Formats: sequence, C-alpha cells, structure tokens
Amino acid sequence: MISCTRLTRRFLLLVGLAAGLDLTAAARPAHAGAWTLPESEAQVILNTLYYQATDEFTRGGHRRSFSDDGKFTKLELNPYIEYGLRDDLTLVLNLFARRVEFSNNFGSDANFGVADPEIALRYRLSAPESLTVWSVQGLIKLPVAAPHGTPPLGNEQTDVEGRLLVGRSFSIGPRWAYWDLEVAYRFRDEEPADEIRLDATLGVWLTERWLVIGQFFGIRGLRNGTPIATHNNPTIDPNFDLYKAQLSVVYTLTKTVRLQVGYLRDLAGRNTGAGQAALFAVWFRF
Repeated sequence: MISCTRLTRRFLLLVGLAAGLDLTAAARPAHAGAWTLPESEAQVILNTLYYQATDEFTRGGHRRSFSDDGKFTKLELNPYIEYGLRDDLTLVLNLFARRVEFSNNFGSDANFGVADPEIALRYRLSAPESLTVWSVQGLIKLPVAAPHGTPPLGNEQTDVEGRLLVGRSFSIGPRWAYWDLEVAYRFRDEEPADEIRLDATLGVWLTERWLVIGQFFGIRGLRNGTPIATHNNPTIDPNFDLYKAQLSVVYTLTKTVRLQVGYLRDLAGRNTGAGQAALFAVWFRF
C-alpha cells in the first residue's frame, strides 16, 4: 500500500522545489531535454535496448562477477512520446515492456510484461527567442507492472520527481551542436530510497544528416530505503547508486524520420548490476 501521508509530504516538497526553481533559473535543448514542442506537434521515439550483466557493483562499490556464473539480461521496448499541449508546455509519456532473465549454473528464471510507465509535464521558463532554454518538469511513475513473476519487473511503488532542465544550441565552425543538463530529485514511496539524478548530453551535427550524441546519467541513492528481496533482478535494489555513459549516432532519413544506434555502459555504482547495452531507435516527428 502507498503511504498517503508520505506522498502528500512529497508532493508539497515537489511544489516547493518547482517554485524555488522558477525563481532562480530558466532551461534545456529542443530535441527533447529542456526544449518544449510547438502546440499540437508530437515526437515519438521507439527505443529498443538489449542489456546484459555478468557483474554487479557491491554495497561498497566494487565490481565483481555474479556467483555461479550468473548472468542477467533485459530486452526492453521503450516508446517515448512527447506532445505539445502549448508552445511552452509539453506532455511526456515514457512506456516500457520488458523481458528479463537471470540464469546461473543451477537454472534460469525469465519474466515478460509491461513495466511501470512514467508521465510528465515539462514547462518552459525562458522566452521563445532565448538561446539558452530553461524548463522545469514534474513526473510520476505508476506501479503498473504485474506484482508476480521472477525476476520482478518493478518495485510495486510510486515515484514522484521534480526536474530542472537547461540547454543551449551553438555552432562549431560550420556545424551546429547543443548541450543539455538536467538535475532532479526523485521521491520514492515505500521501500526504495529517494534519489538525486543528473543527466548531461552533448550533441554535434557532423553533417546535415549525421548527429553524434554523448550522454552521462547519474543516480545517487540517499540511503533512506528499506532492504527488500530483489529475486534475481539486480537492477531494482531499493537503495543503489549508478553512473553510466552512452554514445550514439543518429541518421536523418527524412524530414520526419531518424534512426539511432548506440552503446551504453555502466561505469560505477553500488547495489546494482554492472553491465552494458546496445540500443536501436526510430524517431518520428508529426
């Protein structure tokens, strides 16, 4: 059961955070991130990711192999949808379907289903003509994943997040580039620890059709969680840190369709899997 008192307290903190950000800031780029879509325009990114880990980060942050030749894999389909409600307000839907499997010398367990979706609203604080884009975003993750099955697909609890985003486009000689920086505080109900999140992106157009994107994602757990059994899914420990990097290339096929391929690697962490992933995505703009 979700604690109403805890959620109410966190909602009030989220409102306070957003208000504070509104007074101090303004920011993020128009390729998602800090940018908002024009009214009635939409962007859909169909992400497919294959993740594999034979190692884990221990409680002390050391990398070690799973015992008994263990291996965790995740195949994920992730439709990411943005829709411009107004020029300065964008609705975001982040949906997931996953197949997860853990195997070792003694056997294997697999599970497949819909994972917890995220719904967000992003509001642009800066003026439309501003070169630097500032935005704030509020997000909620809903506990939709089926509660049974091993490995589990989620933690069966609700998350609420407040995020500040800032980005800017700039030129490198004849080519365009952009950077995007985001910081967030995620309130997690029940057992999982609250988190501070930091995302950084640098994109450079090599040609009119080829875009290279380098990204860093950091999650710092605040050690206020309650231990639970993860049942052969090392990626859902309720109290973890994770720092990872991703490099991808995007090709513009038409004015409305782009293709993306990339590689992601877990660099450091605590109480979570230490793996790597390949990704492929198709971007649509309407």
